[in-house]
Amino acid sequence: MKRLLCFASMLFLLGMLSAQDNTWHVYRPGYQARDICSHNGELWVASYAGIMRWNPTTDQRIQYDESNTPYPNSYISCLCLGADGAMYAGGDHGLLRFGEGSWQLFNTNNSGLIHNVVRKIVADPNGGIWIATDMGLSFYRQRVWTSFNSTNSTLPDIYDFYDLCLDPARGLWIATTNTVHYYDGSEWTAYTSQNSTLPNYQVKSISFQANGDGWFGLSHGVARYSNRVWQRQTALDGVAIGEVTGSCTDPLQRVWLWNDSTLWLCTDEPLHYPIQTFGTHYMQFSRMMMDENQTIWLGFLDRQVPVSLIRFDGTDYSRHPVSEFPLASRNVQEVFRGFDDNIWIAACLEKGVGGYFCVGADGIQAFGRYNTDMPCFHVWSLAQDRLLNIWVGTCIGLLKTGPSGSELIAYNAPGLGGGYIETICPVGDGVWIGNNQGVSRYEDGIWTPISSAEAGLNLAYTKMIKTDRLGRVWIASSAGVCCYADDQFTAYPQITYASDITFGVDDEVWVARGELSRLQDGEWTHFNADNSGLPQNDVKCVAMDQNQLLWIGLGGSYHLLCSFDGETWSNFNPQNSPLTGWGITTIFVDEDNSKWLGGEYLFRYNEDGIPVSNADEIVPPSLGCVNYPNPFRTSTTIRIDKRTEGPLHIKIYNMKGQLVWNQSGIDSAKGEISWDGKDKHGQDCASGLYLIQVQDRGGSLIHKALKLK
Repeated sequence: MKRLLCFASMLFLLGMLSAQDNTWHVYRPGYQARDICSHNGELWVASYAGIMRWNPTTDQRIQYDESNTPYPNSYISCLCLGADGAMYAGGDHGLLRFGEGSWQLFNTNNSGLIHNVVRKIVADPNGGIWIATDMGLSFYRQRVWTSFNSTNSTLPDIYDFYDLCLDPARGLWIATTNTVHYYDGSEWTAYTSQNSTLPNYQVKSISFQANGDGWFGLSHGVARYSNRVWQRQTALDGVAIGEVTGSCTDPLQRVWLWNDSTLWLCTDEPLHYPIQTFGTHYMQFSRMMMDENQTIWLGFLDRQVPVSLIRFDGTDYSRHPVSEFPLASRNVQEVFRGFDDNIWIAACLEKGVGGYFCVGADGIQAFGRYNTDMPCFHVWSLAQDRLLNIWVGTCIGLLKTGPSGSELIAYNAPGLGGGYIETICPVGDGVWIGNNQGVSRYEDGIWTPISSAEAGLNLAYTKMIKTDRLGRVWIASSAGVCCYADDQFTAYPQITYASDITFGVDDEVWVARGELSRLQDGEWTHFNADNSGLPQNDVKCVAMDQNQLLWIGLGGSYHLLCSFDGETWSNFNPQNSPLTGWGITTIFVDEDNSKWLGGEYLFRYNEDGIPVSNADEIVPPSLGCVNYPNPFRTSTTIRIDKRTEGPLHIKIYNMKGQLVWNQSGIDSAKGEISWDGKDKHGQDCASGLYLIQVQDRGGSLIHKALKLK
């Protein structure tokens, strides 16, 4: 079954802490897997959010970014496991090395790296690494650097770099614009369509097999290189190839090719997997990798799905995030605790990226247009009512989804009052919504708009509706603030352009409205940059924490957050915190007194230190598998060592990736099962190598078995 997402760990309690400061943590969206690497059962994934180090067996994730590495930003484009056992990573600001438990940064200022923009890294079997940059090639081994450019190689001064690959003889191949460069360790050769059989198309990717055959992905088709001759193919498995954007050779020495829409397995009988195998919405292949257990991992450019890393067994797939927290976009709109005791988060970008998340004891669940009936991508507001329905406000209507099913409510539904729903507040067993047209109440399936005469002011451009501890409903609009209690409205038309409300001790009310206003004992007090410690008059949101400290989100690019304890003001900016972007738009305080700040990213702050989980350390895999005899001729016994409870599932594949035999729901107490060497139709399987995949709820593994004639 094609599963969407289920995480086994509470990521909101983990947070990878900075070595310098455990009071802050930043969650960034990854969008796509830029590169994937495997080491000791862990997956390393590079993305716009940095590097995620993930153990798929235990579901433990560690995120590396500028907060806990020397790298100056979070954009990482390539990864490589060196022969020295270290992990290397690159992006726009140099080369990172992770070894002996620490990170080291190499750039043009402190090393022989020829240029700081690193495009690809390839490991040399002798212990060195090759680093391709925009201005040439560098080689690093045992603290010694060697570089190549137009002065000592066939490489041009500045070029469009496409790929870098080592062949089995350790010859180096580099694809640049209309030219392939080859270095045998002493001499350089440049191949073009004029001096070789290389087709007259740009080479976009290069992969070699152990037998010396190379596959050169082209801007139109693929060229197979054998005995120093290139032969072009324009179709595989009956499907036109078009442009090849990537390729790799798996541990079984099979070559995989892909472009935006198709993935090919290049064997004597090639297979292809169209993009529609993994979803009906628009997305693109970006990476493919097979780990040491022969598990296939696919990366996608998929702005609708924040879980665009896919584990694929040739038939079924499951989705996973490319970073520790699957934000759909970098603009966080809403954070709150629901009646189900879970934290809910909404994120969206104006131009078509949006989703929401449930963070709870069972992990994180992600929702978006790919798996819900959201009327559009733009998640402007989010709420949960007392009946545990989730309400998603968008620019063109509402989605109500919960225990009794889903319902789409159009923007022009009677009594709703239009789209662009900016706030939703649970009241009783229903909700109140606010938008540019005003406020409407929903109860028992009926929408009732609130008139200006009833409220005592114009409720157009309502930005926020909240309830206080006494059950009163407060509405913040451009024309003022009003309070609903005991079936009566009290209006405060002098408090204009309000965008947020929070409540303190003694029923005091704080309002964000550019400046900051407080209602206490029937009197209003106003704070601004002239009479207080506010750094600017651009207050967007407010929240009161458990220590009665007021937190104020600002809309600037430098001054983003401040706090006020009744006497002292404290300001936070990019110089004294990791805050960046164009302001803070929402603040939520959880039961640990951690402040969740929504803005350009999702920030978490706790002045006493962010609580971390007491999760166990990464443990060995819970499965083991052998088969005997191996090799075998007619039948073999598969012995399983299982350390967890629950049923087992066994699937057997041939080297083409085709499922030949499977058995599900095997009793975990049964340590052995026999395979008679036949396929699922009862026909004898051909001789050759087969992959035995054993799965349970705790993970999976691959074991190889050889069938003889």
